[in-house]
Amino acid sequence: MNKQDWKLDSRYGMSHPHKDIVEVEHYRFYSAKLASGMAAIAIFLATILFVWNDGDVNPITITSRGTENSRFDKLTWDLGYVGYGYLWGEHPSWQHTYQQRCLVDNGYGCTSETTPWEFAQMMFVDGWDNLLTLLFLLVFVFSFQFTFFFLRKPAPVRFNRALGAIYTWRRGQLWILPERNFDFTFKTEIDIASSRSDSGPMRIKLCSGRKPKKRRTFLLGDYTTQLPYYGRCFGEDLQRFMTSVDGLDLTPVPRRHPYLWWQWSIFGKRDLPDDIDQRAADWIKQQGIEVPPPSDKAEWEAREAWKAEEAAQKLADQKRQAAEEEEAETARQSALSAARRLFRNK
Repeated sequence: MNKQDWKLDSRYGMSHPHKDIVEVEHYRFYSAKLASGMAAIAIFLATILFVWNDGDVNPITITSRGTENSRFDKLTWDLGYVGYGYLWGEHPSWQHTYQQRCLVDNGYGCTSETTPWEFAQMMFVDGWDNLLTLLFLLVFVFSFQFTFFFLRKPAPVRFNRALGAIYTWRRGQLWILPERNFDFTFKTEIDIASSRSDSGPMRIKLCSGRKPKKRRTFLLGDYTTQLPYYGRCFGEDLQRFMTSVDGLDLTPVPRRHPYLWWQWSIFGKRDLPDDIDQRAADWIKQQGIEVPPPSDKAEWEAREAWKAEEAAQKLADQKRQAAEEEEAETARQSALSAARRLFRNK
């Protein structure tokens, strides 16, 4: 199956690492990574064009005081409240303010002996609100600029048919749902980026492993799909997988989800804990939930029959071994009795 046809398949977005396990990715990760990447590129370009370039893009203007300010000087003007231009760095306006307005005109409460450090303290007290606004602006800009590099691919959601549970790991805790409670919702959504309005994710609510009454909605599937009503078809396929042994053909489904270059982050992707299956099994046991077999019982019954046969064979082996040990003990006792009789006759 070629890539284009695969994106039109309702199984697109699944991986199949084990016969009884399907893992599903998070639908929103792609769009979040795309948006953060575009924001990072836009901010980097804006920084280059409007701050660091000279010439027409960074014109020099003459203030009313006769100082020459560039665009960069205008953008960094508020840094004068923390000493920029007279305590550290060079800024025409703030150099003029300290040299003329402070030392010569004795403005701002200065004297002719006011040091740059003392003047910086005066300016900080006078302009702390401007600095706070600037700080929020910088945090806002830099968060958008560097989110792409820290946004990690989340751990997949695992559908375990043998265990009869759906679960994942998020923010240090297990989120789980028994198969008997498995239900999903779907609604179309308008996506400007792909110019579509006939698709959307499958939505499922999982319970907190610590507080079962607490629920969280997970949006599952692959954002890059081109199948109309994808979330609904995707959810129906997963229901067939969970409730039947051979109800869903998983032949074209890859064993692992790919980790593409644009999904990279500084801290790598998130993975499910190695013991998550045991954690899920323990949770199911604590809740007193019995795992029901799939509705298509052909292979399931064969598997149970094989288990029963193995148990019967093991029991037969134990009985045979016990019989052999008993026979050996009887023979030993007979030999001892014969030896005693022979000794008495002598």
